[in-house]
Amino acid sequence: MGRKLKKCTFLLKSIMLLIFVLFNLLNPASKAASLILTVTSSKQQYNIGDQVGLVGNLTQDGTLVTDALISLEIRDPKNELFMIRAFTTGQSSQAKQAVEITNIITCDSNGNPKSTFNRGDAMGFKISFKNNMLTQYHVIITVNMFYCNAAPFKAFIAYNGSIDAGQEITFTIWPIMLPSNALAGTAVAYACIFNKMPSEGGLAYSPERNATFNIIYPSKIKETIIIDSGKFNITYPLTTGPIIVGNYTAYAKTYYNYYLAFSTCTYNVQLKSDVNNDGKVDAKDIAIVCKAFGTKPGDTRWNPVADLNGDGKVDAKDIAIVCKSFGITVIIDP
Repeated sequence: MGRKLKKCTFLLKSIMLLIFVLFNLLNPASKAASLILTVTSSKQQYNIGDQVGLVGNLTQDGTLVTDALISLEIRDPKNELFMIRAFTTGQSSQAKQAVEITNIITCDSNGNPKSTFNRGDAMGFKISFKNNMLTQYHVIITVNMFYCNAAPFKAFIAYNGSIDAGQEITFTIWPIMLPSNALAGTAVAYACIFNKMPSEGGLAYSPERNATFNIIYPSKIKETIIIDSGKFNITYPLTTGPIIVGNYTAYAKTYYNYYLAFSTCTYNVQLKSDVNNDGKVDAKDIAIVCKAFGTKPGDTRWNPVADLNGDGKVDAKDIAIVCKSFGITVIIDP
C-alpha cells in the first residue's frame, strides 16, 4: 500500500511539473521578462519653444527587434488624449493583420474627397477598415492631427465598436473644427486601430495609415517618428498653442511572438518666462525680472524665479529670455 502511495505521489508530482512547464511555455505573461520595451524622455522638463523628445527601443533576449508593432499614447496634464500612434520598429511585419485600416482621406460634409481647408473651417475624414479573420472584433479607431511643423493639435476617438468576421466598414466623421489660428501649411492626420487604448493596456491591430491636407497654403511636412532597426525617436515642438503646462505621460506597449512588453515615462512642460505663474508672459513678468536685475544669491533683491537660465545671477540674458517669450499664453492645469 505504501509503495503504491509513493508511486501515485511521484506520478502526481510529475504531472504537476509537466503542467507547470507547459504553462510557462504557452503563457505569454511568463515570457514577458525576455522582451523589453523602453520609452524615456530626453529631458525631465521642457520649456515652451523646446522640442520634446521621446526615445525608445525593443529588445528580445538582448537583440533589437526590427519588425514589431508599437502602440504609443500620450496623455496631457488633464489626462486627455494628446498623441496616439502605432508604428513598427523598422521593417514592416509580414504577418497578416487581424484588423487593419485600409484607407483614410479628408473630405467634405458629404464624404467627398477634399484636401484644402481654411483656418476655422470644418473638415471631415472618411476611414475604411477591414476584419481579415473569422471572428468578430472590438475596435477603437483614433485620429491624430499634426501641423506642418510636426506639432500635434488634435487627437480624438473616431470609432468605438465591433466589426464582424470578414466585414469591411467605411464611415465618415464630420465636423472636425480647425482652430481659427491654425498654422498654415500641409498638415497630416494619422489613423490608428486598437483593441483598447494603450494607457488601458490595449494593443494596435496594425500600423497607422495617414492622410495629408492643406491649411491655407502647402508646406513641407516634418516627420515626427524616426525608426532605426528596433529603436524609435518621437519628437514634436512646443511652439503652437495654447499648450497645457504640467506633467505629460507616455504609454508604450507591444505584443511580439507571444511576448508582451510595456513601458511608460512622464515629463513636465513649463513656461519658464511666466515667473508669476498666471499663464501668460507680460509686463508683470518683465518687471519681476528687472527688479532682481544685477543680483545673485544672498543679495537683498535676489529672486530665484528671475534667474531664468539658472546661472546663479539675474542679468541681461534673463531679461532677453522673458522678452523673447512676451505675449505667449498657456493653459495651467488646475
